[in-house]
Amino acid sequence: ETSRQAAIAQHWKLPRTQREYFEALQKSSGGLTDHEAAAILRRPLSSICARRNELIRLGLVRDSGRTKVGPYEQRVTIWEATSTHKTIARESGDGTRRD
Repeated sequence: ETSRQAAIAQHWKLPRTQREYFEALQKSSGGLTDHEAAAILRRPLSSICARRNELIRLGLVRDSGRTKVGPYEQRVTIWEATSTHKTIARESGDGTRRD
């Protein structure tokens, strides 16, 4: 219970760009590539990669083990939320911030 509460609290303390990326993953079905996230959030790919790496270090995002063909005909990683993320999604409902 305490770890779930900590994960929920951590989500709302994320800087805005991390939170936006995190919430985009929350709304996706099956994860997102960096290019997909950049298009959805209208942010540069470099910003998306940086935010994703920060969320990986926090234990909120991981490599899904799956890839797909990206915009330059290369295989790209599909990123997904960890089980901590799924707990947050259940607890926070629609992803709307509740301050």
